[in-house]
Amino acid sequence: SWARGAYLAEVHRSRRRTYPHVRQRVGVYGGMFDPVHKGHLALARYAQQALNLDKVLFVPCKLPNHREAAHASGSQRLAMLRLACEGEPGFEPSAVELERDGVSYSVDTLAELRSEHEDLVFLMGRDALASLPGWERWEALLDEGLTAVVSRPDAVVADDVAQTLRLSDRLVESPEALFAARRGRLI
Repeated sequence: SWARGAYLAEVHRSRRRTYPHVRQRVGVYGGMFDPVHKGHLALARYAQQALNLDKVLFVPCKLPNHREAAHASGSQRLAMLRLACEGEPGFEPSAVELERDGVSYSVDTLAELRSEHEDLVFLMGRDALASLPGWERWEALLDEGLTAVVSRPDAVVADDVAQTLRLSDRLVESPEALFAARRGRLI
């Protein structure tokens, strides 16, 4: 059951070296970051290690479509992320959504970033996965890219939501299988 199923928490890191001619694995972690906190950094560290990510991009949302606007301005949240990422190898804030006009949609951000990074994976908590059917163009978000779901305490994905998202069809068991798939898969 997806309510208590295995996700990223059960993936074990294999040794992988970074060479200049090898494509970089990049995780994209979006959110309000109002403010950024230890939980955000812990999730990113965990995903970076478990998926052998070379880089994690922190993408603050400019204008959300499913919640209230941030209290801090975009430039303030980006500055907080810069401070939080200092001393964290591979962590990098990105202003991609802040520089775009209009409402921020993850599917648009990922499409834009995919043009710059071939091995791109969208990072999200299980709580966000549970609400995914309410997101703009969620089908394209899952079909066109790769997604890594990190378990969070007390977050449950109902069976009907898991069926709607076709999670059992999308699930792979290793980072290698995820990145080999290139699109439409989830770990």
